Amino acid sequence: MTDRRRLATHYNLEKRLAARIMNAPADRRADVSLEAYDELFRTIAWHDGHRIGGDRERKLREIYGPYLRRVGPTDEVLEVGCGLGEQARWFAERCRRYTGIDISEEVLTLRGELPANTDLRIVDAVNLAPFADDSFDVAFSSQLVEHLHPEDVPVHMEEVARVLRPGGRYMLETPNRVTGPHDVSRAFDDVATCFHLKEWTNGELLRVMRAAGFRRFRSPLFRQAAYDKNPRLARLAEFPTDWKRPIEALVGRLPVRWRQKLGTALRLRITIEAWT
Repeated sequence: MTDRRRLATHYNLEKRLAARIMNAPADRRADVSLEAYDELFRTIAWHDGHRIGGDRERKLREIYGPYLRRVGPTDEVLEVGCGLGEQARWFAERCRRYTGIDISEEVLTLRGELPANTDLRIVDAVNLAPFADDSFDVAFSSQLVEHLHPEDVPVHMEEVARVLRPGGRYMLETPNRVTGPHDVSRAFDDVATCFHLKEWTNGELLRVMRAAGFRRFRSPLFRQAAYDKNPRLARLAEFPTDWKRPIEALVGRLPVRWRQKLGTALRLRITIEAWT
């Protein structure tokens, strides 16, 4: 199968499954989502989620570097949407306890023994009922929010705030709609139509998070490479996330091609650290 045919096969399947999730009744949404993700990963054998080895570890370390730097030895940490869970060992070395949750058994594959202070579970990101109030010091997610049904995102934020201890932090990273789409539909559509059920803006997420009880928001100013070269920047070169709102509002009025180029250059990607 050619690369173009693979892409089209992936797109058509994911778009169909995404429509199934979007149209599912609220009380069935978690089950329908799990079934959809399992079907995707069973069918699309070339999906990135199956790739182990090669450049995967390097890419994962780039993704998780900011989170690892912010975790301390006394922290109890929750990752929402942990995927294959390879990163569990990195966090186990840095925190008191790491808990990773994911919706799909086809993705969440335990590979060998895990450190005693780690726990990987199948749990819906919207309903964190398995966890008591004030269970964690830090929660984080990477490219999760865009995969949730838009109606479920406020509930997700409320649940994360609930399981965080007072003064706890939620760190999240998600694509910005202004520079999108960022799922497989990018090759076919002007807006996300596949498993990115809604791509958000900084302004939209800030409103939802404030309503959920988060009170303070900061975002990095520079690209990740700058922080890797000078770790001290990780704390110093951050500003209140609100500074991005007027910029993305202006960029969002441009044609798609210019939105994508200019928005990327202006660092409009959503990376938020929020406190309860």
